[in-house]
Amino acid sequence: MFVPCDVVRQAAVAVADHEGLAEDWLKDAVKGFLPGPDPDAQRFYSSDSLIVDVAFHRSMVAMKLFAAGAKIDADDIVLLYRQLGLTTVDEGLDLAEQAYPGRPVPARFDSCLPRLWTLQQ
Repeated sequence: MFVPCDVVRQAAVAVADHEGLAEDWLKDAVKGFLPGPDPDAQRFYSSDSLIVDVAFHRSMVAMKLFAAGAKIDADDIVLLYRQLGLTTVDEGLDLAEQAYPGRPVPARFDSCLPRLWTLQQ
């Protein structure tokens, strides 16, 4: 999430101009999948004008399950599963349900199931 949004977007455009990047290189679409504050987030960088926190793997699995739909999501979920030592689809679903209480995992999660089933073998 970018706060204040307008200032961060202006800075991102300046970086894009300087580095030869597309103006929309910095994306915040993930904010729609944030379950709330991550108590396990790790501080990546901090200064007087910028704080960068990185979500913990458990939160990332939950967010990826809610965003599931593209092949890259499945690959990312498999990688995060392995890093967390998860071995079943149900373990990931339990994480998602804990992160998003009362919200069912979207049906598009089904597109990731074939990749995740390989974890159980």
